[in-house]
Amino acid sequence: MSYQYLDWIDKINCRSQALRARYFEPILKFLTKYKITANQVTNFRLFLGIVAIFLYAEFYRYGWAIHLLLVANLLDILDGALARHQNTASDRGKFLDVFVDYLLYAFLLLLVSVIASSIRAVGYNLFIIPILYLLATIKKQEFLPSDWLIKVYPRVTYVKAVVFIAFFAHWYFDLGLVWLDRALTFSNLLATILSVYYFLYIQLRWKKIKV
Repeated sequence: MSYQYLDWIDKINCRSQALRARYFEPILKFLTKYKITANQVTNFRLFLGIVAIFLYAEFYRYGWAIHLLLVANLLDILDGALARHQNTASDRGKFLDVFVDYLLYAFLLLLVSVIASSIRAVGYNLFIIPILYLLATIKKQEFLPSDWLIKVYPRVTYVKAVVFIAFFAHWYFDLGLVWLDRALTFSNLLATILSVYYFLYIQLRWKKIKV
């Protein structure tokens, strides 16, 4: 059952990539025409995140920070699609994208902590998500060649997506806070289950290799 679920997630991700390539093609061509690269889009997302953090930390502009954070995360739709469109996808670029994604997500969790019912749920989410990414990368990419130090596996973003959606839906559409708490619980539960699964799978695979 777990294999079927994970295969289904991979298929959804691949289909999502194809849809982005099709529907964002005019934007991708425009960016390519003006020599804008995927890494530059990722760096711009990081810049927006830094500005959002500064506005919140120095001026407590909670709403402004949320708007900038939303834009930074929406641009995540473009950087991977642009790299594939320009045929410049690399493990360096994937690492940069995942790194910036997590920084933005960590800041979002800080904003969530202001309104969430359980600070412990927020803290645990901050802790378990990078563990999940690490174990997913090892499980999926351990024996694959890389053009850099590490070949990251970015396709576990859906575990964070439920928190993103619940938070922005609360802010922009006045969705009840109970749904944000449920999203955190679901994300924590799913990330924990997948982390345990990946951890055990990796160890069993190592034992088979030794034999």
